[in-house]
Amino acid sequence: MHLPILKGTNDRNLLFGATTMFSKQKMGEGNYSLAGHHMEDDNILFGPLTKIKYGAEITLTDKVYNYHYEVLDMEIVSESKVSILEDKEDNRLTLFTCDLATETNKRFVVSAKFIKKIRYEKKDN
Repeated sequence: MHLPILKGTNDRNLLFGATTMFSKQKMGEGNYSLAGHHMEDDNILFGPLTKIKYGAEITLTDKVYNYHYEVLDMEIVSESKVSILEDKEDNRLTLFTCDLATETNKRFVVSAKFIKKIRYEKKDN
């Protein structure tokens, strides 16, 4: 997935990319949580997330650094389980979307541990 990260979770932002859950979030610190839409086309927005594998590497960038994470866990939870957004004892990434592309009250959640940050280098491609 190659998506922009937009500040704030609202209907407009969810149509264009991943959205932050809290205004003071920082990549690589605490529980960096992002939400995204699971559309009928599994190839757009957060649709591909449901196919991720344990141990997969996820890279986020703020165009200053690349932040690398490794997938540790995946689960389906109730939409009311807001504890997935809480800081834990480590730095991590939490990605979540609806478990289905249709109306549902379940969320597919991916948890990944922070590995490292590396200075961003712009590439031609």
